[in-house]
Amino acid sequence: MIDRVLVIRIVAALAPAGLVLMLWLARGPGDALPHGPMVQLTRTRAFEGEPSLSPDGSLVAYRCDYRGNSDICISDIESGDVRNLTPDSREDERDPAFSPDGRTIAFRSGTRGIFTVPVQGGPSTFIVAGGAQPAWMPDGGSIVYSVVTVPGAVFREGITEGGRIDLGTRATRRLPLIVDFHEPAVSPHGQRIAFTGRASPVIRRGFSVPNSNRADLWTVALDGRPPQRVTDDAAVEASPMWSADGHHLYYVSDRNGSSAIWRLAIDEASGLVRGKPEMMSTPYSQPAKLSRSADGRRLVWADARHVERLMRIAFDAEARTTRGAPAEIAPGSPEWEEPDAPTDRPPRPPGAASPPLPPPAAQAFPGRWSPDRSLFAGTAGGAVWIYSTATREHHQLRPGKAPVWLHDNRRLIYASEGRLYLAEAVLTISRELLSLADQTLGAPRLSPDNRRLYFTADGVDANLWLLTVDR
Repeated sequence: MIDRVLVIRIVAALAPAGLVLMLWLARGPGDALPHGPMVQLTRTRAFEGEPSLSPDGSLVAYRCDYRGNSDICISDIESGDVRNLTPDSREDERDPAFSPDGRTIAFRSGTRGIFTVPVQGGPSTFIVAGGAQPAWMPDGGSIVYSVVTVPGAVFREGITEGGRIDLGTRATRRLPLIVDFHEPAVSPHGQRIAFTGRASPVIRRGFSVPNSNRADLWTVALDGRPPQRVTDDAAVEASPMWSADGHHLYYVSDRNGSSAIWRLAIDEASGLVRGKPEMMSTPYSQPAKLSRSADGRRLVWADARHVERLMRIAFDAEARTTRGAPAEIAPGSPEWEEPDAPTDRPPRPPGAASPPLPPPAAQAFPGRWSPDRSLFAGTAGGAVWIYSTATREHHQLRPGKAPVWLHDNRRLIYASEGRLYLAEAVLTISRELLSLADQTLGAPRLSPDNRRLYFTADGVDANLWLLTVDR
């Protein structure tokens, strides 16, 4: 007679292996990591990112920076034809999102809020103020979005909450969250919303403030239940995207030391994770913002990269404004005019003692004379200073660097906080002259005739990639 204790021990020993086999069999061919031919859709040096695929996978909407500011462009994937859907706007448009029926695109316009525009083009329609990063509910009747509660230097560094607007009644309500809320992605059956957020148990001045800058993935239902955490590690996760069947959550993570696309098996109803992270193999260096067609046969993402460029833009010295869109010039180009050699400090006026320097007194004061040598503009202590030979005094303009004079001896251009400013030297009044979305501008220079303004642009550019999944 077989020993019952021995049988129990054998069954217990084989149980883990049997469970693994059952899970492997349950995966099925549909659970394999997506693979297939990959092609690069865009190749310009302009920013082409934040893509959204149409439900049928034939079109891709994306943020394009062809004119010097951000617009919403749409491209036919087969023909490559591109149309700008917001050509007349002076705002920075971004975060496009196709509606479930493929007829409309929602997007953010500057700080004004969320708008929609027909896919075929036409006037934009205002939807809700202060919103960003729109995501459609599957029925197309409402939009989930982010709302800034504590502003940051850029949107994604601020503190946000979730909002939802009914497109029929225009009624809005906030989502029940206790964490930061960025990049919402609605599950295919509308059961949960995945998002990027930072843990925020601290309440300050009535706002929920994250206690960490590390971004993780979360999901939340719309019935008031608390959010369910998806990732909790030292890596930075972003750009969540649900699979077409709702069984997986795709996202971007640097968990292996470099940025890559990963996925997790997840239960759409509960938000519970059902496996370990799996990494996709794709030819990119810095993927961002994932999107898919309705059937999951096509996936698109942006490959972001850091770029430093030399730029040129037309400048009207009389109107004191720039004209048209900036253009990139090749490094070493003769267009990149070398200015006069900077002077360490303004020389002593004849018969006078050395003028006092701005604090600290021992600091060098590099800068340049105005064309008539009546004024000297230089940088000290992180600020632009003006020295007048008439008054023999220094006046601080504002934080900035690299001042360059116009021909009129009164005005100058300088860089400050990633933007270019035009200043009136005697009145010490400044106004913004030029800024580019997600670009840090610096080192302004003027052509000898003052008709062209040159500068450096340091920022992030992107191109689009497409994966067509093999069956």
